[in-house]
Amino acid sequence: MKKLFLLFSISILTNISNVNAQFSVQNALLEVYTGSWNQYWPDGNVIMNNIVNTYPSKAFAVTIHQSDPMANPDCDSLINFYYPNYPEGQINRGVLVSRGQWTSGVSTKVQGAAYVTVSFDSVSFNSQTRVLDVYLHANFTGPYTAADMRFNCIVVEDSVIGSGNSYDQANADNGTPGHPYNGAGNPIVGFPHRYVARKYLGGPWGTAGVIPSTANFGTTASHHYTYTIPAMYDATKISLIGIVSEYGATQSDRTILNVGNHPSISTALISSVKQIAKEDKMSVYPNPSNGTFWVSTLNDCLMTVYASDGKKVKETHLKSGVTEVEVEQADGFYFLRFVSGESILTKKIMVL
Repeated sequence: MKKLFLLFSISILTNISNVNAQFSVQNALLEVYTGSWNQYWPDGNVIMNNIVNTYPSKAFAVTIHQSDPMANPDCDSLINFYYPNYPEGQINRGVLVSRGQWTSGVSTKVQGAAYVTVSFDSVSFNSQTRVLDVYLHANFTGPYTAADMRFNCIVVEDSVIGSGNSYDQANADNGTPGHPYNGAGNPIVGFPHRYVARKYLGGPWGTAGVIPSTANFGTTASHHYTYTIPAMYDATKISLIGIVSEYGATQSDRTILNVGNHPSISTALISSVKQIAKEDKMSVYPNPSNGTFWVSTLNDCLMTVYASDGKKVKETHLKSGVTEVEVEQADGFYFLRFVSGESILTKKIMVL
């Protein structure tokens, strides 16, 4: 009986170890190569939007433009390396696939698991100087080894509508009965270009030298990016996609391990005034939490709790001292935004 119990215990421990070795939620990034001149893009746009709407917290998209006003050097580098047809796409930098394969490819990807969780420790945007500060975080939930693993962060502007013929979208389905863009014109004037890749903050291939080549369960890494949002970009439509990827000599050596999303730089974590100078004025504990935690503050303040997708889930006024707070939401990361006078502080808490 003791032998059977010992074998049973070993089996349980082995299963627990296997779970610990890989339990990050696998997210998908669909990078699509296109341009306003590409007559098949309206059809691809429909497919891309359906994917994002189907998996709102697990699948994200960016459009990499070529030879139109939304093109940029980062996009050109990716295009020159992968040589895509248009509109082809990649799911986590895998092989190039046509639009008919995007849905099944993303569905398969998000049903898997990953070795690393990518999240944003904090994001602040000064609306006066237009300076964006991003603190990106990687938490490895299993052992992973690669010669060169890198951080990156994509600045994405949604629904870009420009003036001039170069923004008008060619449309092969203008005369296709039943198609969403049937009768929309060819070209489509005033076409909202979705999820435009404006800037890869680590360049097209990411920032090297931050993530160790051998990561174990519990290994973490962080990186700070700063970027001045150009005046021509609409800050209210900008989101961020954080990336941890491999880097190698060939296309197959540059896969994305996982991605995270910050849905808007102008809502939950916006800051157009000074940040609270001393972190010791505010503490949140325990972290991680089971949904109940305590906030200790020296000043009265307004606390707003946001889910990782940017949705506001709670708002309350706190008095100086220690206050018990409950978040009756699903497990995951939450951002706490504290406003006291002209000062703003943001913190992140994990609910398990």
